[in-house]
Amino acid sequence: KRAAMAEIKRQNRLKKEEGGEGAAGENPKADGAGAGGKGGTAGKGGGEASVPPLLSKKKSSALPARPTGFFGRIKYAFLWVRTLIFAPIGSYKQSNTYAAMIQTVMLLVEWVLCSVIINKIAYTEIDWKAYMQEVEGWLSGVTDYSQLKGDTGPLVYPAGFLYVFAALRFACQNGYRIRVAQYHFMYIYIFVQGAVLMIYKQTKRMPPLAMVLIMLSKRMHSIFVLRLFNDCIAIAFVYVAICYFCFRRWRTGCLFFSLAVSIKMNILLYAPGLLLLLLEDNSLFETFICLSICASVQLALAYPFLSTFPVEYFKGAFDLGRVFMFKWTVNFKFLPEEVFVSKALAMVLLGCTVVGMLAFVSKWRKGTRRVRAAVAKFRKDNADLKNPDVDPRIFVMSPDYIVATLFTSNFIGIVFARSLHYQFYSWYFHQLPYLAWFAGFHWAVSIALIAAVEVAYNVFPATAQSSLVLQAVHLIFLVGIFAAKVPCPFEARENPILKRRKKRTKKPIGPELPPDIELPPFDEAVSDDGAPEPAAPKSGKAKKDD
Repeated sequence: KRAAMAEIKRQNRLKKEEGGEGAAGENPKADGAGAGGKGGTAGKGGGEASVPPLLSKKKSSALPARPTGFFGRIKYAFLWVRTLIFAPIGSYKQSNTYAAMIQTVMLLVEWVLCSVIINKIAYTEIDWKAYMQEVEGWLSGVTDYSQLKGDTGPLVYPAGFLYVFAALRFACQNGYRIRVAQYHFMYIYIFVQGAVLMIYKQTKRMPPLAMVLIMLSKRMHSIFVLRLFNDCIAIAFVYVAICYFCFRRWRTGCLFFSLAVSIKMNILLYAPGLLLLLLEDNSLFETFICLSICASVQLALAYPFLSTFPVEYFKGAFDLGRVFMFKWTVNFKFLPEEVFVSKALAMVLLGCTVVGMLAFVSKWRKGTRRVRAAVAKFRKDNADLKNPDVDPRIFVMSPDYIVATLFTSNFIGIVFARSLHYQFYSWYFHQLPYLAWFAGFHWAVSIALIAAVEVAYNVFPATAQSSLVLQAVHLIFLVGIFAAKVPCPFEARENPILKRRKKRTKKPIGPELPPDIELPPFDEAVSDDGAPEPAAPKSGKAKKDD
């Protein structure tokens, strides 16, 4: 927008120098209206804004006009490359096209790379055989969870795990064709990558550089295509749920979220953030419906076990007091083993998790209090859709706020987890680039922190030094997240009801909106406590956009 306005002023200046006064019809008031309100005045009683023709026809570009000359072209090429790498997707006109190209290339590269890994690197047996043994026990008619066991011990996953791995067992000839199972997990991995890239794109915060980072992990390729852990399937379901949440499809998202929980219990770390979002964006009744969907999925999948041995099922599938083996821990190897297995450490970590969640909720609510009050007043003032002066915009929860809330909730639980194993890296690896950019770290610092986490997970067996590095990076991320500004919880869009009515009646309703212009949110001011404070959008008499 600023680039387009600068181009208009430059053209006017040239025409005035040639003697053609008034050729471009420049008007400071029209400028203010077009820049501040993007073609419409908010609230009641505002007149229509005069929008420059260039703004009403197409979006502006992040790049300046193409220069001439050798050095000018070199500078333009440098700016183009810098914009392509560092500019957030959605911040300029061509970004979506570039993002689609980058995503396509990334997924093709991942497909080739995973195929090479499967064919060139030997498979490592860890849990697959135990999974098949537990599924075989269930298929033989055993519904007592305490009797479902494998080589690694008793079954400790909810009922959805059995359904998924029973299907994989059937597809892999009773689990004996490991190579087929590896290819199934390869496609799950590519699907997860695509879902994460879609989430990144919706937030309009992530540059292409951050997208590339999620394909550079040696440990993640190993977890998916060489180890075949059930964590991979659980996070696939949860990222599908987050995609639906970004579009505010809460019921469908809760369905997939509950399916993810039914495969592995760690998905419950998202629950505090999800509950906060449901209460903020829905009525109490709608929140109850969404929670009922989550509970219904769990009850339906677990019915064969709940109807026969309910106590054994809950004790096995949702055992919160389980003590992990010290030799497999990645995050607390610097502690003595007797301290690691002690109940005191478990209670301290649980208390830190609860305090962290409460602090997170308090910061989120306090940081968006005034914005919510302004949006509530806007909705009340524009509730009558039959009013000819009604504002044609609505404010909906922004995907950036949704993703930040869910990722932060999950990360707090991971930082204070009693034990992290190597496969647990999949719980949050794809979220680290987003959290780094959300925390406001410099891109070089972000890459260094993510690389440090990757190195810590690639040290086998884990050492005291690798665990200290991992926990230190976790704490840096946590401090950065809590120090960052809470994202704006709303974004403006055209009211679909008014849009359909205008299309049907072919008559303007409310202040006209120019075509192809993104609707503006409230202008943000900073309150005393650092929270973003909304103000009414600028009208035609407002100051010119700087």
